Amino acid sequence: MSESPIRPTTEQQERRFSTAQIRLAGFIVVLAVVNIAYRLVYASGASQTAALYVGVPTLLAVGLALLPRSKSATGMILKGSTLAVLIACVVLPEGLLCLLFVLPLIGLIGVIVGGAIDAARRRNRRQGPTLMMVGLPLMLLSFEGVVGSPFDAHDAVESSVVVEASTSEVVAALAATPTFGAEMPTFLTIGFNRPVSATGSGVALGDERSIEFTGGSHDDHPLRVFGLTGERSVDHHSHMHLTVVESTEGRLVFSIDHDTTMLARWVDLERAVVTWEPIDDHHTRVTWRLEYRRLLYPTLYFAPLQRFGMSEAADYLLESIVVAQLP
Repeated sequence: MSESPIRPTTEQQERRFSTAQIRLAGFIVVLAVVNIAYRLVYASGASQTAALYVGVPTLLAVGLALLPRSKSATGMILKGSTLAVLIACVVLPEGLLCLLFVLPLIGLIGVIVGGAIDAARRRNRRQGPTLMMVGLPLMLLSFEGVVGSPFDAHDAVESSVVVEASTSEVVAALAATPTFGAEMPTFLTIGFNRPVSATGSGVALGDERSIEFTGGSHDDHPLRVFGLTGERSVDHHSHMHLTVVESTEGRLVFSIDHDTTMLARWVDLERAVVTWEPIDDHHTRVTWRLEYRRLLYPTLYFAPLQRFGMSEAADYLLESIVVAQLP
């Protein structure tokens, strides 16, 4: 006796798309909305605020959480966010270095939103109120830098070294034209501009230095993709110009008058203060202090990262301009 073929039910016939297809279509829609939000943030001049680094990732995480139910909301959000970042590396003009640094923040937001959704599912609670409870505080945090910040944006780092030289030899090294033969710290080799040459010398008031760096400032305005604005800057070098504004016994201060490097997108470098004091006739302690204003928000995430990068820069400047110049 032959068995009659199993025919699809009316519900199965009406359901033309699988859950996987619906998720894919939803992901494309979410990515398109996030892309629009990304460009609006840039157009409004808030590209260095938490609106970009918290608001846009929160929008991405919440959008992914609203897609058809999966086994784990956290896993889906993390996979979707990672895929979105990989796509951004190709289709958006954002620098790979910036995407690399912001990826942990995107992951953290994904874990917070996804973890809340997974917890609500385990307790059989409605997901809408949970998303509101988690998403609203994150969206409020995204206003830092747009409407101000509770944290002081000014900061400074110092690095010191004891050299086998007299104070007069240290002054002679500081007065010489800088050279950059020292090995760069690993952190500064992953995409930052590298100093290659310099002009200028002296430690008297008004003496100047002009430093040339590899690479440009990386113009990443999103409209550049369509040829509507911005200039390609990856084919030329960038520069930094410094002037001696204070010169006393044991203290030298440079003001940064002009900076076209990628550093200018992270911080507004204001002054470099070099001090030295004798330990004995043949040893001197030299300290390099960098004073700057942070330009990226949220502060709690970027401030430690910026302090570490600036500390590495201060170490490198001591090694290149002082230690390497000593006889």
